[in-house]
Amino acid sequence: MYGKSPVRSSGIGSVTAAHMASIGYKKFALVARREEELQTVADMCKEKGAEDVLVLPVDLSTVEGSKEAVSKAAEHFGSTCYDCLYSNN
Repeated sequence: MYGKSPVRSSGIGSVTAAHMASIGYKKFALVARREEELQTVADMCKEKGAEDVLVLPVDLSTVEGSKEAVSKAAEHFGSTCYDCLYSNN
């Protein structure tokens, strides 16, 4: 699954992100309001095999925040197409 790029949040998303990293997903955009907690999840994903983890402390409950997250992830990863999107909002 080299090159797969799921996008994740925190909370239950952290467990899902770690699992996705452990089964071969390599690129992640982790999105939630709390940057410190996102960094912890990013470190966990890297320990499980993720190669590129983008931390985006953004509020997804707003249209502006959602647009910002998608825009920054697309800019970072060079694509507007994702293999997987998980949101528990």
